[in-house]
Amino acid sequence: MIDTATNTVIATIPVGNAPRGVAFSPGGTRAYGTNRSDDNVSVIDTATNTVIATIPAGASPTGVAVTLGGTRAYVTNQTSGDVTVIDTATNTVITTIPTGASPTGVAVTLGGTRAYVANQLGHRIGDQHRHRHRGGHPGGGCQSGLRGDRQRSVATHRHRTRR
Repeated sequence: MIDTATNTVIATIPVGNAPRGVAFSPGGTRAYGTNRSDDNVSVIDTATNTVIATIPAGASPTGVAVTLGGTRAYVTNQTSGDVTVIDTATNTVITTIPTGASPTGVAVTLGGTRAYVANQLGHRIGDQHRHRHRGGHPGGGCQSGLRGDRQRSVATHRHRTRR
């Protein structure tokens, strides 16, 4: 934990192996941290800085996002190619959603009606990227203004399909 006023480390909280991502509940009372090597998520009480629950996830959890209402957490599982949906009130898994190759990042809309998932190897974000490129990048119909691997993680990446 870093004190943002002094930019110094003020505490460390033991969690699982190879922690990757962290997201906070809307009120900041809970932090959800992914543990890539343990295939689980640590739930941290931010008032006491202690782990209060450990929730199973898919293989190699990396990214995590919590809805604005704080009722759900979405965890990307890079190796298993899916997203674990967690009920934050009970700290239990609601469902697992297949997303495709190597999901790494996730963000939830402010209304909580959509979760956008960045699939590193599938070259996709959410449902916007269902078509295949002809000729690859650059020049395969991609209209993002970025080049190379950076395109795979940009949420504003758009495509036009050639016919």
